[in-house]
Amino acid sequence: MPPLPYPADSLEPVIDAETVILHHDRHFKKYVDDLNSQLCLTPPLQSWTLEELLTKALPLSGSQRQLVLTAAGGVYNHGLYFRSMVPGLPKGPGKQLSAAICRNFGDMESLQKQFVRYALSLVGSGWIWLCTDPSGHLRILCTGNQVTVLPTGLCPLFLMDVWEHAYYLKYQNVRQRYAENWFRVLNWEEAEKNYCRFVAR
Repeated sequence: MPPLPYPADSLEPVIDAETVILHHDRHFKKYVDDLNSQLCLTPPLQSWTLEELLTKALPLSGSQRQLVLTAAGGVYNHGLYFRSMVPGLPKGPGKQLSAAICRNFGDMESLQKQFVRYALSLVGSGWIWLCTDPSGHLRILCTGNQVTVLPTGLCPLFLMDVWEHAYYLKYQNVRQRYAENWFRVLNWEEAEKNYCRFVAR
C-alpha cells in the first residue's frame, strides 16, 4: 500500500482532509487487499508487474480473471490519481507538455473545459484521463469502474477520479464544481515527466 504522498489536509480547500483519508485509507486499500488476496491464489502471477497484469493475457478463467483485472485496475488508477495531485499552488505544465496542449486543444482553458465536459458526460462511476500516444498527440478518455487505458498503448499523464466517494462529502452531487476545482491541485510536474518519458522513448 503506497503511503499518501502529502498530508491529508494539504489539498484543502479543493479536497477536504476527511475525503482524502477515507479515499486513500479505505477505498484504495481495499483494492490493494483484494489484489493481494487474488495473487495468493495464483502464485505464477506474483512476479508480474501491475502494468503486466493489466495488459497481458492472464492465464485465468473468466470470473477470476475479472477479479484480478478489477483489483489491479483499482490499485493502478488510485495510485496515479493520488500522484496526479499536489499541495499548494502548482505551476502549469512545462515547456514540452504546454506545446502539446496548444497543438491539440488550442490553449489550457480549452483543455480544462473539455476535461470537465468529459467528467460530466460519464454516467456512473469512473475516471477521466489525459493521455499521449508515442508521437505526442494528446487525448482525453473516459473509462468506467476500474478500467484503465493501458491496453490501448497510450501513456496516462494524469487522471481525475469521478467516483462519488472522491468528492461527495464536500461537493455532494455537484460533480462540475469538483471537476473545475480539481485543476487547482493538479500535479503538472508529474504530468510533464510522464509525457517526456513516454514520448522521448
